[in-house]
Amino acid sequence: WDEPSLKEDSPGWLETTWVPRSIIRPMNSDGHDMLQEAARSDAGDPLSASWLSKNDGKTISEALLRFLGGYRKWIESKIKLLPALDSDSAQGEENLAVCTETLKRMEAGARLLGQDSKVEEAFRLAQASMVIQRSWTSEGREADLRWRPFQLGFQLLTIASLADRANPGRQVMDLLWFPTGGGKTEAYLALTAFTLFLRRIKDGSAGAGVAVLMRYTLRLLTIQQFDRASALVCACEAIRRGQGRPEGLGTRLGDLPFSIGIWVGSGATPNSRREVAALTPNSECTPCPLAQCPCCR
Repeated sequence: WDEPSLKEDSPGWLETTWVPRSIIRPMNSDGHDMLQEAARSDAGDPLSASWLSKNDGKTISEALLRFLGGYRKWIESKIKLLPALDSDSAQGEENLAVCTETLKRMEAGARLLGQDSKVEEAFRLAQASMVIQRSWTSEGREADLRWRPFQLGFQLLTIASLADRANPGRQVMDLLWFPTGGGKTEAYLALTAFTLFLRRIKDGSAGAGVAVLMRYTLRLLTIQQFDRASALVCACEAIRRGQGRPEGLGTRLGDLPFSIGIWVGSGATPNSRREVAALTPNSECTPCPLAQCPCCR
């Protein structure tokens, strides 16, 4: 409202508004044009999971380093803008320093693929498993799995620390953030497959056991993600049995099958066989959280 001020130092105008108020630009999962340009080449397609599964480590490494060159170019373009930030330039420098360190870790992951044959094989098998599980969905039968830049970047960021327990990246908790539906699940599932295969390539059946823990805050999300993770594990098992394995990758993956389990509390799944026997058709609790086979849908 607006009224004459009763006192000289009292306000005469009062209003309310949303705070803070800002225009937030939508995120583009395709990434910056510099990344897309760096990925385009007659020498290979680093955003194609199928291409990554079928080529040797040296070829893959070179293509991925070329792709990461687009991120380096983007960082350099932002460094040139720092002087215009005035009082915020220090914060800008700090943010870009983090970007530069992240780039170094991704480049280390890309180089490792051309240097370590076991890491190369695990990475290629992981890519193959992602292609296979996608082919079991209706939309996956129509096209190859193509990585969005942030998905591929997250894989490259972490494979070196997954492969080497002494890697300093083990001291960092890497958080992948992207809006709902952007593809976070595919990114971490690819790393799950990489971990499963690397353990078997290094240790055979001794590499079996609990390799990955997934925890969710919502029961419905847990069931949904379990369904997607089950498809991946089935794809990994198919490869272990020799189906869909890329040519030239023949390391034995042990005699024990890949497997997956779920526990979400007694309200959703029974905790014992005795509880299973006591279930009725109307029970909310079910021993079969999967509505259908991940391979046959």
